[in-house]
Amino acid sequence: MRAAAVLAAAFAGAAAADVDMGKPAEGVIPLDRLPWQGEAVPAEFSVPACPWVVEFYHPECGGCQRLAAPFHRVAKRIHDENLPCVIGAIDCKVNMQYCLASGANSFPHVTGWARDRSAAPAVMPDTEGTDDELEAVLDAFFRKVCTAASPAAADNCRPAALARYQTAASLSKSGDADPPPALVYRGEAVTADNVYLPDVVNALHSALACPQVVSGVTSDAKAALMVLASHAFPDQSLRTALSKSMRENPHLPPATLIKETILPIIADHGEGVLKGNPGTRVYTWFGCAGSARGYRGLPCALWQLFHVLTVRCLGGYCPEDQDPLQVMRAWVVAHFNCKECRQNFLHATMRWGTGALSRRGAVVALWELHNEVNERLKGQASEDPLHPKGFFPYPGATEAQAVAALTELYAKEQLGGSEPTFAARVHDPSGPALTPAWLLVAGVVLALVAHFWRKLTRHRNKRSF
Repeated sequence: MRAAAVLAAAFAGAAAADVDMGKPAEGVIPLDRLPWQGEAVPAEFSVPACPWVVEFYHPECGGCQRLAAPFHRVAKRIHDENLPCVIGAIDCKVNMQYCLASGANSFPHVTGWARDRSAAPAVMPDTEGTDDELEAVLDAFFRKVCTAASPAAADNCRPAALARYQTAASLSKSGDADPPPALVYRGEAVTADNVYLPDVVNALHSALACPQVVSGVTSDAKAALMVLASHAFPDQSLRTALSKSMRENPHLPPATLIKETILPIIADHGEGVLKGNPGTRVYTWFGCAGSARGYRGLPCALWQLFHVLTVRCLGGYCPEDQDPLQVMRAWVVAHFNCKECRQNFLHATMRWGTGALSRRGAVVALWELHNEVNERLKGQASEDPLHPKGFFPYPGATEAQAVAALTELYAKEQLGGSEPTFAARVHDPSGPALTPAWLLVAGVVLALVAHFWRKLTRHRNKRSF
């Protein structure tokens, strides 16, 4: 997806590339998946006589931008020397779910497959340095992979694969031209101004399914997110199922519990919108659907999931000792697949402190960060032209109005339904100012009721995690 890195565009640096990453280099085949996987890929791609080198990249990742020029130069050199291998590139902005399922946990990710693709692939180590140093490392890696086959193999596979360039390009861009059909959720037309439960279910599933990208440390970020969701997710049946599974499986390590029981539970509550095989799921979006393939999607849904959790913690759904902002921050640090993006996010959220913010302060802090990101990304290539970024939730909203609007959007059970009352202000900031007083009073009353109810029932629902 064009914006489908898990908030990748949100925190990506502004490093400039000296090549157009959207334009394939000579000798590089644009792919939407590994050529020997997937029914949609022409049989001509499956050329067993030939090694492959494939780059998994995200065009807005600073490291990918720095690697682009030396990668293209080395690829052209290999092509000109007619070495017996084929070079491909997968845009993980467009194909994020597939990239993650294929083991590309951080970007750039360059992998080489020998002729026998049942063997483990070779992975180029993370490399930092000058342009010339990157080119030297790439050149050595390419030659190690490409010389594993005899020169005669070039005549058997490489020309045939390169001849399929146009097919590969059309496959990787399929769906970009035509907008998706109008969507309906529970009998109501879907709009981009509303929030829908399936989108948040998908975001939670993706956040718990993604692998850890920071090695050498033990992270309990996904376990903490699982616990937070069991208290604050806006679906009583899903909360109950999560809590029940956690209570009944105290012997399972959190990672095993998430993989074997929690993810299937979330998928079962996805109202049929989770599609594909386990590990390579493709998510169907409602309010987060973009005008074309690649826009909005997962980043939009992750923002919504984070807002849901902070707002519902304000409403009294979360344990007093659980800080939703720190849970989110720990998840990004351990599981976000762009090193530079993680660093930018950490820098942007240092002001949050550790447990220093009230429940309302957490709602406001995430709202402020969301608008900072929107301002940074306004007008960039990742922006959906039919859904331009603006001040969220609507232009000119004060802090009090924002809290009221976020409460209206995210506090309720079973997200979706009627349009939020402030929807007109999103598109017409000159309209009459809204008075959020009744929303604030209702939110406070609901928060107090929920808080005392949970205190009364907590002793009957002791958690194991």
